[in-house]
Amino acid sequence: IPRADNGNYLWIQIFLNSLNEKGRAGFVMANSASDVGHSEKEIRQKMIVDGVVDVIVAVGPNMFYNVVVPVTLWFLDKRKKQTNLRDRILFIDARGISTPILGDRARKYWTDEQIKKIADIVRSYRNEKGTKHYQDIKGLCRVATLEEIKEAGYSLNPAQYVGTFNPKDQGLPFTDKLKVINDLLKERTRVIQKLNTQVASNLTHYFHKFDWDKTEFFSPEIINYLLNLIYREWFVHFR
Repeated sequence: IPRADNGNYLWIQIFLNSLNEKGRAGFVMANSASDVGHSEKEIRQKMIVDGVVDVIVAVGPNMFYNVVVPVTLWFLDKRKKQTNLRDRILFIDARGISTPILGDRARKYWTDEQIKKIADIVRSYRNEKGTKHYQDIKGLCRVATLEEIKEAGYSLNPAQYVGTFNPKDQGLPFTDKLKVINDLLKERTRVIQKLNTQVASNLTHYFHKFDWDKTEFFSPEIINYLLNLIYREWFVHFR
């Protein structure tokens, strides 16, 4: 039974006990739940040994409007204990995967492409039909064995297993490093252009008297001013 001063493992057990023998569950959990000791560690250890913990994903800060701290995504799967993945858990460190929300410096989100990138890793790990062969990627994902997890004190912190990727440590040639930067810049440009189109479409829908299609929304200061202006007009003055 978890301690009375922390409800994390009460919620986790509610999710787990709600599943049938083929059920899966996914939920957001505080980072502290991955390493906490006392009775919570005993519960976590039992879940790991029983083979119901499937995937753990570390998420960076500012991904939610009401929570600014980093969190962890837990995925449970009761079917897993009947497969060859029973004594393995996939850890993904997605803290470096995010895109700033246009006009909001503090908040971030995952694009469809970024979600697909994470989902493809999980599908490959599960060896789902039509997926590529799974491979560990230093700094991003790694499958840890039950023995490794036991040696780590039954921690479910992805950073404990995934490690840190550093291009300098990989001995990449200069041109390859440039390609990495070039790909990152292209992706950022593509996302900005996509958001620009979405913003223009929404403004055209509500304020069709103006030609928003020829407007670029690359300035956070102007976007913030525009959003505040619309907010005051709609929700303060009710006009």
